[in-house]
Amino acid sequence: MNRTPPIDFARSAPAGRGSSGRQVAPPPFVLDNVPGPLPTMATLEILRKLVGFNTESSESNLELIFWCREYLQSHGVPCRLSFDSQGRKANLFASVGTGHLPGLMLAAHTDVVPVSGQTWTSDPFVAVQRHGRIYGRGVADAKGYIAACLSMVPRIIEAGLERPIHIALTFDEETSMDGVKRLLVDMRDVTSPMPQGCLLGCPTEMQPVVGHKGRAHWVCRVRGKDAHSALVPRAMNAIENAAVIVLQIQSLAARRLEREEPDRAYDVHHSTVQTGMIRGGLSANTVPSLCEFDVEMRHLPRTNVEQFEAELRQFLETEMLPRMRAQHPDAAVEWVRRSYLPPYEFAGESAHGNGRVAALLRRLSRASAQRPRYVSFGTEAGWYQRDGIPTVMIGPGSISLAHRPDEYVEMSQLAQCEALIARVISDLLPEEPNG
Repeated sequence: MNRTPPIDFARSAPAGRGSSGRQVAPPPFVLDNVPGPLPTMATLEILRKLVGFNTESSESNLELIFWCREYLQSHGVPCRLSFDSQGRKANLFASVGTGHLPGLMLAAHTDVVPVSGQTWTSDPFVAVQRHGRIYGRGVADAKGYIAACLSMVPRIIEAGLERPIHIALTFDEETSMDGVKRLLVDMRDVTSPMPQGCLLGCPTEMQPVVGHKGRAHWVCRVRGKDAHSALVPRAMNAIENAAVIVLQIQSLAARRLEREEPDRAYDVHHSTVQTGMIRGGLSANTVPSLCEFDVEMRHLPRTNVEQFEAELRQFLETEMLPRMRAQHPDAAVEWVRRSYLPPYEFAGESAHGNGRVAALLRRLSRASAQRPRYVSFGTEAGWYQRDGIPTVMIGPGSISLAHRPDEYVEMSQLAQCEALIARVISDLLPEEPNG
């Protein structure tokens, strides 16, 4: 089979593109006198290239996706892209290996959070090495994991696995999760059999994570009647009525908390509800006619979000609105769910059969010397697991460093990520016949 020669990183290592848009010559990586296990130069150079693409969620990720496609195709790996509605962003799905048995998916998101308003020691879009760490936007969340996965593609090919290892890269994880939802639809159309499991790249310091809370985000819009503040009795104050609703939300949340069984696997043992933003008013001497606020719930996997929402809607429709309209007939309250991220909980011993991929995931979920880890931040894991793909979260970097200025990943953790993928390859090797 004719195919493009693999990319030579020694010759094609790119200059980074700084936040100013100019080309910046990348400083060389130096592996001498760095303590701990070290990643391959291939992983570091791929990471340098990935960081050089500004894939903030407001920007296109196509340059990065096209580069990854070129890299995979240079190794003879076919890729499928699925685009957003505007054609500005894309997912990538690739299957490494030709086996027809259910395989394992290595998945991660390509978008990063903005750097505006942050003070960085170095250009956030140029990967630099300092003190055994690689600095740059997205190195921990989750471009370091992507780089390790891509660098291991030649080894996956050489292994000749009967079960393919799939690579899935998504867009908009940091905002709407539209990328993973689009990817799953596309996979159902073209992938058979579907992956039997997924290792989702997340900044967990290479410790397996087996659960996270769900997240619901609502917006409440309150409409009253404006007037000069000298004529308050003739108006209806939208902000003050919104405040009544906020207090009712907190009262409902407190009553639900009393009935909810805590889960001590999480740092915060229970579900939480908070009002995160509020907007309204024109001036101090004008009674505001409009007010809008955002409410977020982070909930345990067994919490009934729909019941909470139904109780609040009942209050709005049977108590709040009649009270407001008695004063002003055009008053209105709108309650809209803006987004939802399902909770994630690895089903462990009970769910996913006796296949080799399932066994690998179960071993990995118990690999930590500590108790199984659960986190409160959200990921795509809930979507993969809801779609029947059992998932374990793992990857280099720390969530405490993600989204912050001077984000970094330990080089030793990149090496551990390479070792993890090598172990996956070994576990999926064809069994030798007895005798």
